Amino acid sequence: MEQLAKELPIEPAANEATTRLYLNRLLMECLGWPIGSIVAEEHQSGDYLDYVLGVPERRVVVEAKRVGRQFTLPAGVEVEEEVTLATVRDHSEQNRSAIDQVTRYCQVGGIAIAVLANGEQLLAFLASRQDGVQVSKGRAIVFASHEAMLERFDQLWDYLSPAGAASGALVRRLIGRGSIIPPPEKLSAHIVSYPGFRARSEQETDVKILAGLFLQDLTTQEGVSDDFVRDCYCTNGALSQYALVSKEILKTRYKALDGAVGESADISRTQRDGRLSGEILAAALSSRPIVLLGDVGVGKTMFIRHLLQVDAPSLLAKTVTFYVNFLAESALLVDVNRLIVETVTRKLEAALGVEIESSSFIRAVYNKEVNEFKRGLFGELAESDPAEFKRQEIAMLARAVEDRIGFVQRSLNHLRGTRKVDFLLVLDNVDHHAPEFQDRLYGVAQTLATKWPTAVFIALRPTSFYRSLREGSLNAFQPRVFTISPPRVDDVISKRIEFARKELQETGRLGSFPVGLTMTSDSLTEYLDVLLLAFRENDQLKELVDNLSSGNVRLALQFLTDFVGSGYVSTERLVTAVQRNSRYKLPIHEFLRAVMLGEYSHYDPRLSPIVNVFDVTTNDGFEHFALPILLAACQTWGDARRSGFVEEARVFEHLQELGFSVSVATSHLEKAVQALLLERSDDRSKRSLRITRSGSYTYKKLIATFPYLDAVTVDTPIISPEARAVIRDVFSIDDRLERAGHFVDYLDSCWATRSPTTAFDWPMVKGEARSQISEVRQRLDRRRAADAVQS
Repeated sequence: MEQLAKELPIEPAANEATTRLYLNRLLMECLGWPIGSIVAEEHQSGDYLDYVLGVPERRVVVEAKRVGRQFTLPAGVEVEEEVTLATVRDHSEQNRSAIDQVTRYCQVGGIAIAVLANGEQLLAFLASRQDGVQVSKGRAIVFASHEAMLERFDQLWDYLSPAGAASGALVRRLIGRGSIIPPPEKLSAHIVSYPGFRARSEQETDVKILAGLFLQDLTTQEGVSDDFVRDCYCTNGALSQYALVSKEILKTRYKALDGAVGESADISRTQRDGRLSGEILAAALSSRPIVLLGDVGVGKTMFIRHLLQVDAPSLLAKTVTFYVNFLAESALLVDVNRLIVETVTRKLEAALGVEIESSSFIRAVYNKEVNEFKRGLFGELAESDPAEFKRQEIAMLARAVEDRIGFVQRSLNHLRGTRKVDFLLVLDNVDHHAPEFQDRLYGVAQTLATKWPTAVFIALRPTSFYRSLREGSLNAFQPRVFTISPPRVDDVISKRIEFARKELQETGRLGSFPVGLTMTSDSLTEYLDVLLLAFRENDQLKELVDNLSSGNVRLALQFLTDFVGSGYVSTERLVTAVQRNSRYKLPIHEFLRAVMLGEYSHYDPRLSPIVNVFDVTTNDGFEHFALPILLAACQTWGDARRSGFVEEARVFEHLQELGFSVSVATSHLEKAVQALLLERSDDRSKRSLRITRSGSYTYKKLIATFPYLDAVTVDTPIISPEARAVIRDVFSIDDRLERAGHFVDYLDSCWATRSPTTAFDWPMVKGEARSQISEVRQRLDRRRAADAVQS
């Protein structure tokens, strides 16, 4: 800072261009803004902003002014650090114009911090506020000279460096920690025993227990039957006809592989060609691990099971498979080498009857070393001191087996030569851990594939794989990759139900039936028939599950498990309808409510797999729409690109232009990523976002449904006192329908405060919501009329 002041003294006659030369160095050399985080001359609504600092979060607008002509500080201010903005603004017409100009820039762009600089003086203030205070009545930080900047450089850094601007230090000083008005309490804060538990009948409890026996992810358990794997396997790569994102994006999910690796193949294509087993197993014979690449829940484990137990049992007749499941292992606690060694040890004993820790086996493995020991220095003790010779020999063998990985390697080589068997190591569910752990596991897999006499499979997710290609273990190798895209989730669910039904018909019971089960085999079959019919014919239900799970089979099965035996679904009514020869149509609203609320009486975002998009962090009612606007923008812009990815900076800019602050935009973006409504690219140099099926379905359809509106009302702060008076905790369906209508009216009034032009179409959502509430009322009236006739 001192050197800059000496090199570039600003003369009174200096123009704005000279001021910018000074500011360039001040921002980059003194305050540490990378050139990639500075946008100069950004066009906005017919104007040009001199500097916008921050990418992707736009945090500061800097407006450069000519010394002494367009912007000056009044006398006496030079001794102050903090002044009222009006003191400077009212000093001259030029000051008023300059402050109003940069204020307008910030408010249009949703950028909080404004800076006016004329080369020797600097003024920083909040031009976009959310605390109800007019900008002109706020306060400002003044640096009245180069000397002031130098003397208070720690303060200048804390407020206007990249880290300082991100920390919000200037905002906290000028507003105060407690001055930002928080939103009102949620309705849930006033509900006794929230979220409460939903009671189930005896029948519903039975069905809930059974759901865990035939619908859960059985592929992760040891000893899965060949019949289950054969009957429940679904071909990968069948594009969903219910997905609400572009088919092109679904097709190019792994397009980044092209040219990035030496060899890659699509599992679905090799499956159709009928050459899958041979191609994969042939590739596995090379000294490279086979990467099975797919997102979490797409069926990598089921594919491995099917390959080993159904597709290629004859090819693997003389192969011992070691299956290491990392799903149940903690990345922080697991000793990878120990886990692999223990798995190999157990499997060799089970498959070949070999105890590799036995003395005879160790001596056989290290037979060469034993013979060399006998010929060595201690060999003379064999006759003169047999006991000492034996102790020294045992010590030598003990040292050899201390290297557990090396010992197992030698053991497998010995068995391969003596028993004529091959080995296959599967490292499954690695993708449930952090990218760093996955990267480390690939390094282990590469070492084992190179040194051990075994083929190695490792399952990874795409984002971690691409990151490791650029900067981790993979960048030193050319891996062999097979990509696994998800099967259709409705097919997976239907096959699981069909398998359970077949077991019932053949045996009269499901395996591991609980003692004391009250439901008969016939009742269970009828219950399964209803589920099977729903997932064959109810397109709305299939669309909901397919999209909310985003193709994650494991999550889709969890949705179904949540529904089966739920306290929100009358099992008795369902079974009775079937017994009366009625084609009972499973109501989608019952399914959705069961999934959203689970075991509880009220919606709790901490416990539900479904996110509340209308939650807010401020007292601004328009913030209710920040997340839907974010999702709609990502999809609209992403549809125009084959990859579907949109730069984060563009998304931030859009939200800020609508008046959302950086903190609000960041909060909703991170919420969307954590809730799997958006996925973030793993390219750290160019942060991008892509909408998921779940994100698309959520803003397009889910938020207009009555079960959703009914559930999230208790979790949404209601800004308007008038609306809070009518949106209360209610129980009956009639009262809940009325409350949902009030909630939609309230949201509509919040939208009307801005009525922005965005890709998110609230008027359409509002119309659909009101239509669905009306439809539920009509259905309720028809049911009541029918019950009255029967009685």
